[in-house]
Amino acid sequence: MLKAGVAKIRKEVKERKGLSELYNEDELNYGHIICKCNLVDCIYMTEEFIKKEKENNINNFIAGHYEVGRYAWILEDVEPITPIKVKGQLGIWNYK
Repeated sequence: MLKAGVAKIRKEVKERKGLSELYNEDELNYGHIICKCNLVDCIYMTEEFIKKEKENNINNFIAGHYEVGRYAWILEDVEPITPIKVKGQLGIWNYK
């Protein structure tokens, strides 16, 4: 399951060109599990990977933090759920 962070979107991120068109701030569920999915891969970001993401997945690129040396999670079967308020944990964890 994926959890929306508790921290609000930072000003410098909010001002990123095109980002505000991708979400409605009134509908963000800070501090809630918002979907379930399968984590199928974790890719080390290279300049080539970042360039390809920018060209082929512009919305992901606008919403993400793409930088050489970071990692990108590849998710499949993403399914939105009724938000569940939880206290999160650092790293990957299971909700029961």
